[in-house]
Amino acid sequence: MTQNFLKQSLYNSRISESETIDASRIRNHLRITGCNIPILHFPEVDSTNLEVPRQLDMGRSPPFAILASKQQSGRGRLGRRWHSPEEGNCYLSFAFTPDAAPDKLQKLTCWIGLEICRLLRDECKIPVHMKWPNDLKVGHRKIGGMLCESRTEGGKLLYLVFGVGINVNCRCSQWPPPIKEIATSLAEEAGKQLALNHFIAMLVIRVIQAWQQFGTGELSETDPLCL
Repeated sequence: MTQNFLKQSLYNSRISESETIDASRIRNHLRITGCNIPILHFPEVDSTNLEVPRQLDMGRSPPFAILASKQQSGRGRLGRRWHSPEEGNCYLSFAFTPDAAPDKLQKLTCWIGLEICRLLRDECKIPVHMKWPNDLKVGHRKIGGMLCESRTEGGKLLYLVFGVGINVNCRCSQWPPPIKEIATSLAEEAGKQLALNHFIAMLVIRVIQAWQQFGTGELSETDPLCL
């Protein structure tokens, strides 16, 4: 069953442009592959990265993931706003308990980002590359972004938050300027809609696999996918 799921095409002529996030379908996809990370879905949040610490403060233990259909105040690096007003995209944050040396954790965004690039290239057939330190781009247009944050207490690192936003089925060409000149989506690059819930499930799987391999792997500073 796992192999059949992984071989399913992310593109489907029967996909409706109005397909929205269905958390139960995503969980079913993950269950088939043996990925058991809890997924909490919210129709709308201020920011998935901000929702993670709220859940931790309420007693939820890592690992888990926060998924939103919309964000009111999506954030990027240095507090920059991430335009994320509509459904049809992926706004996702993970909570992890760090188990690697602090100096190595500085490379986490790049490590997971490169794995996301491979997913988009292999499964979506789109030539995505990573622009240091946290942009996912096709040519000069941004298709996604990442943000890694942490909380410390008494000098001890308590947890990590890895957030990723990807423009999946939106029409960036209809966004206001200047955003529409610098943004793109997977659907616009491919010329057709993606199976949104299937895509999110595959993204979750790749991020979890990358996190599990992070402690023992080595990052190449000359990876051709990182520009």
